[in-house]
Amino acid sequence: MFLKVDVRRHLCVCVCVCVCVCVCERERVRERERKDMTGTTTVESPRWWSRDTIAVVTGGNKGIGLEIVRQLAKQGVTTILTARDESRGQQALSALKADGLDVIFHQLDVTDSKSIRELATWVKARFGGLDILVNNAGIGWSSLPDKVLAAKEVLDTNYYGVKNLTHTLLPLFRPSAAGSRVVNVSSMAGQLAVVGNNKWKQQLNDEDNLNEEVIESIIQAYLKDRAEGLNTVLMMPSQELLEAYGNYTVSKVACNAHTRVVARDLVNRKEGEKIFVNCMCPGVTNTAMSQNKGHSVGGGADTAVWLVLLPASECVTGKFFLKRTDRGFVYIEEAFAIDAQSMIPEK
Repeated sequence: MFLKVDVRRHLCVCVCVCVCVCVCERERVRERERKDMTGTTTVESPRWWSRDTIAVVTGGNKGIGLEIVRQLAKQGVTTILTARDESRGQQALSALKADGLDVIFHQLDVTDSKSIRELATWVKARFGGLDILVNNAGIGWSSLPDKVLAAKEVLDTNYYGVKNLTHTLLPLFRPSAAGSRVVNVSSMAGQLAVVGNNKWKQQLNDEDNLNEEVIESIIQAYLKDRAEGLNTVLMMPSQELLEAYGNYTVSKVACNAHTRVVARDLVNRKEGEKIFVNCMCPGVTNTAMSQNKGHSVGGGADTAVWLVLLPASECVTGKFFLKRTDRGFVYIEEAFAIDAQSMIPEK
């Protein structure tokens, strides 16, 4: 009797110790993976990628885009840095090569359909296709004095640029057991909580029926607001913030919605041809867009790189991530704690 009790106790202790060890080891691996995204350690998760894996990163000449390029190249992914300004792109390329990284440059203006087609033709001719697309190129503001034209300029880069480039490159994604990856660098500013019209909010959150026509109708309503000096689309706390962030906000609402549409339309592709499509927020990052406030570019790039390099068994699609966590599209509390006023650029 006593012997049986002792055995049970010992078994319980052994099981508890084993569980604790496994949990601790798992956390240590995760911590090493997190640190690796800032270039300090080695990723220990299963590597599905190789030097033959092709990644395209837009807006890769500075800030978060440059860091994403750097981290992917460090992990051994063949990475194509794209930038609208060729001289700036070449300067970024030279700096990366000086660090011993093997990166390739190609000029790309995501607002120019000809430039998009040229990139697609070049990628197909040189590599036969691609495996990873990171839509990072984006702008926060426009200097155009006309309110409608300023809104269109931001939308052309942050939404239509993402949409047009993705649609053009989708046929070039190569079959892979690990699946291909599309990551759209978006923002928690695009959460549905900022949409003031309940009808549009419901339509944007109706994933089964959401489509590009719904997204376009909301954009056109916003442009009409801009032309008439109204505010029927967005729910902003002040007119100053609307003027400063309205264009950026609606562009990210559209980008998030587009992510869901593309992910849904691709979800039933057969095994070996899967494409995982997600969007993420880098958080307030120390770049020109946030007036050099916030965490490091390594922190800003972290979730995008993590999503790109996840093993296929852990991949999801059609989600919005912040700090490696699926936060959904409706309400993100951290967004309301940001001092947006302090990041409005001086005129």
